[in-house]
Amino acid sequence: MKHRWQLAATILAFPLVQLLLNVNSSFANISNCGMCVCDRYTLTCDFEKAQDKLTGSVHLGKLIPTQSELEALNLQSNSFEELYVNCKNTPKMTEQRLSRDLLARFSNLKKVIIVRCDLRTIDPDALEGLSRLEEFDASDNSLRQLPDRMFGRLTMKQVKLSENRELQLNNSLAFEGVTLRQLILSKCQLTEFPTFALLKIQGLKELTLSENQISLVPSAAQPLVTRLTVFYLDGNPLQCTCANRWLRESVSWELVSPAAMRKSKLPTCKSPFNLMDIELTKIEPSRFLCPPPRIASVDLQLGQDSASLSCLADRREDGSPLDWFFDSSRLPIHSGFAFQRLVRRVANLDSQRLAVRVADSAGQSAQLNLTIIWPPPQPPQPPQPPLPTLPLPGEAPSGGDAAIPEKPTGRRGGSAAASDNDKQFTLLEMIIAVIGTFMSTSLIFMLSCQFVRWYKRRDKKLWATYVHQHQLPHPQQHQPLPQHPHQAPYSATYSYNTHQPSSHEYDVPRIDQPCLPKPPPPSQTLPSGMGVGGNGVGGGSGCGGSSMSSSDREFLDFNNPRLMYNV
Repeated sequence: MKHRWQLAATILAFPLVQLLLNVNSSFANISNCGMCVCDRYTLTCDFEKAQDKLTGSVHLGKLIPTQSELEALNLQSNSFEELYVNCKNTPKMTEQRLSRDLLARFSNLKKVIIVRCDLRTIDPDALEGLSRLEEFDASDNSLRQLPDRMFGRLTMKQVKLSENRELQLNNSLAFEGVTLRQLILSKCQLTEFPTFALLKIQGLKELTLSENQISLVPSAAQPLVTRLTVFYLDGNPLQCTCANRWLRESVSWELVSPAAMRKSKLPTCKSPFNLMDIELTKIEPSRFLCPPPRIASVDLQLGQDSASLSCLADRREDGSPLDWFFDSSRLPIHSGFAFQRLVRRVANLDSQRLAVRVADSAGQSAQLNLTIIWPPPQPPQPPQPPLPTLPLPGEAPSGGDAAIPEKPTGRRGGSAAASDNDKQFTLLEMIIAVIGTFMSTSLIFMLSCQFVRWYKRRDKKLWATYVHQHQLPHPQQHQPLPQHPHQAPYSATYSYNTHQPSSHEYDVPRIDQPCLPKPPPPSQTLPSGMGVGGNGVGGGSGCGGSSMSSSDREFLDFNNPRLMYNV
């Protein structure tokens, strides 16, 4: 009995503690929905078996015991070498970030396993305090990007990041500086071989890329792949073409991809159709053919007597160049993916047929036939006199050549002719033009009317001056008719008012007492060029009394001066 008690005491001396629901401690409050086990140097928080016991949301930090909780159980955090956290049956995680605060207290950890915890982000310094870390497993999470130099300059045995279906490793620097032996990236939905990221790893010997979506392994990865002792590429839709031919010729798949549990791990072909689902090792390298070349684009710039032809072919998967043949040439005239040629017009031909062929090293080719229809020839133009040479800016013109002035430019640049052709009026300019045209037209019309009025008044004034100068007699004096051709037939006495209103500069002096002579008897004959027209004399008392009646009118004829009334 005594030996049995000593054996039990010896067992309890080891840090073997199991924390269940009925443990009365602060750590029990953390694990009241699951189970955390401290087994020697391993701290295991496995919630896979705690179904229907986890309620609400869970913070990732609550699944890993703190320093104070471990000290309550007389446990030191730096005494653990392994940390295992499985969040399979936990409810929705409220914190999906792995930070340094969660792992810094476990400074002696050699293995960190955090799986099924829906991790999305890892801080750049999350593993900074773990100088003895050898294995890191973050499988079955939701990681998208890995921080640069995540592992620093550690020397590690294994890194496992499988089943992170959103992981992107293109141009990633996550593995820069680390020395790593084994990397597992299976079931990550990778579409491209992570050549750039893998070349940053030093000492990589085992690589697993099973069940991804990789179809092409570039030849740049050949130095890396040939150094591997274990290489799994099964479950990927590989293209068994010339681009992947080196995988068949340079890799010993029977050695680097051994069978696992009686199941072959050798990669198989997905395309072409005649090689589908055939293992890579069972296909001869000569059957890894590239698809025939294809002319992707053609550009033809047609001129009057020549044409510029440009062709572009699809790039080869293996990067091998293509040979171009033009017309009936038997030897290639150019090598590459692009082809350019200047085609000259053959005299007296309206159309010309050409053939362009591109071929690869395996003899596969594609041909393009063209028919060029040349434009009709233009009539010969008369010779133009040579233009004098313009001096360069800053140079004086030569002695015999006259300097040619520069063409006037418009307000927006370019020549004056181009400016007139390209000028476009805005709506504001059009409105201003219409208003300006209307105002100028109105002004011209008003000036014209004023000129006509002035002209008429000037003629009236001239006629009144003529009558006053010739002293025409009063019609009651009954003087005989003058016989001189320039003497007026009648005389009348006029009095003028010298006052002129200030508003009319050209007003004719008003006749205050117009005394119009009566028409001569019918028996009298007027001199040549003079005459009186009318139907008779209206009422009135002549010169001495009242003025003429409202029916009397006075007309002045300026071409043949005469006095007419009662018209």
